Amino acid sequence: MLRDRRADARLEALGWTVLRVWEHEDPVEAADRVEALVRSRSSQARTSSSAIS
Repeated sequence: MLRDRRADARLEALGWTVLRVWEHEDPVEAADRVEALVRSRSSQARTSSSAIS
């Protein structure tokens, strides 16, 4: 777990968003989490770009 936290911190410092999916997780639920994150990030990007315009 410590190794995972360190890897996450390094990736986040480089600007990545970390979403960990474990092999025992239901694939549909994992895909739903990925989709929700992508949609959230997309709406945030649209909101911030329209605020800049």
